Amino acid sequence: MNGQRIPPQDLEAEAAVLGCVLIDATVLEDNILKPEDFYRDVNRRVFGVMLDLYGRDQPVDLVTMTDAFKSMGELDEIGGPAALAELTDKVPSTANLFPTYATIVRGKAMTRAVIMLGTDIISGAYDAIDPVELVAEVEDRIHEIADNQQQKNFEIFATDLMEHIDEVDRATKQQHPVGLLTEMGGLDRILNGLHPGELVVLAASTGQGKTTLAVNILTKVAKRADPAAILSLEMKRNALKTRIICSEASVDSSLVRAGKLPLEDLKDYSKAASALGGMPLYINDNARTTLTEYKAQASRLVRLKGVKLLVIDYLQLLRIGDGERRSKYEEVTEITRELKLLAERLGVPIILISQLSRASDKEKGPPKLSHLRDSGSIEQDADIVIFIHSQDQKEMMADLIIAKNRSGATGEIEVDFERAFNRIIDREML
Repeated sequence: MNGQRIPPQDLEAEAAVLGCVLIDATVLEDNILKPEDFYRDVNRRVFGVMLDLYGRDQPVDLVTMTDAFKSMGELDEIGGPAALAELTDKVPSTANLFPTYATIVRGKAMTRAVIMLGTDIISGAYDAIDPVELVAEVEDRIHEIADNQQQKNFEIFATDLMEHIDEVDRATKQQHPVGLLTEMGGLDRILNGLHPGELVVLAASTGQGKTTLAVNILTKVAKRADPAAILSLEMKRNALKTRIICSEASVDSSLVRAGKLPLEDLKDYSKAASALGGMPLYINDNARTTLTEYKAQASRLVRLKGVKLLVIDYLQLLRIGDGERRSKYEEVTEITRELKLLAERLGVPIILISQLSRASDKEKGPPKLSHLRDSGSIEQDADIVIFIHSQDQKEMMADLIIAKNRSGATGEIEVDFERAFNRIIDREML
């Protein structure tokens, strides 16, 4: 005896789960387990084969299970046909006991995952892993454990129906869309606001105003006392603050940077800064922030600060940060998928700014979905794709092109890009 503790497990419950399936495979219709939830290796393998047979509409019984392991050359490794036959002796033969046994197995698996996480935390701390990355990874894995515990299944139509009706009733009485308002009239008219769980991709060529539009929307949300946050991987926080204040004060930002602001404009600038000082707008301008760190930060902001909108500027500068080597295509594909899942888990919209491919500059005319840079997954994972397009960057007039809207109509909106003030104005509201 070396004093090492045996991880939490219940081998009898595991065997009972397998026995229930052999007696009546239809219990898998309500399955909450994965093979890795089983502690005993043999049980993991047996359950995996059961899921495979059931998924292919094959019978799951002693004959098919024996044949499956024989064809893989693993029948002796699991104890032979006799070991499979013994599983049916572990249950009283009533299929309705499956959920009880499955819940026990799932609970033990979750406890083991927590123990493994604790062990990894200690190991990571002693191995001098960057503490910020370590904390971010810990938070991410805690959420992963919780998400695995709360598997979603089909729900009856009436689930949460009254809450939905109340939401529609409030929107109708207030005469505005159900979603989070951007205060861009045409945009809200077509999109009905931004909705929880949506990944909104905002793309344009360099200098077309994609950061300006995102920050304008972010500021309008925060001014209504709805907390909002931006991860700025390119622009430092003071530069963002300058843009926001200049937009509010109608002050030329180039004069601020040059230190040539007229006295009257300085008064307007200071007044606007004071008025905006109390808004709940959170900025992270650390260009080294990884996706893993961001997911943890975003989770804290939503949980502790009640953030209603997240903005990332911009996609092509974000890195996963797990040390694995990937092509740019693979990295962008994984990032967009993870951000879509993050938006759904946190229940807030995420505006993801993206560059366009070089092909968009070579071709005449407005951008297309195929111009989204580095990965086709951007279009696939996005609920909404908005392009900004102008024929000449020296002109004020531009178009917002809603090229994809998973929940409604697409369309175009005419806007004015007031570059000096870092402001995009919907012409419908002039």
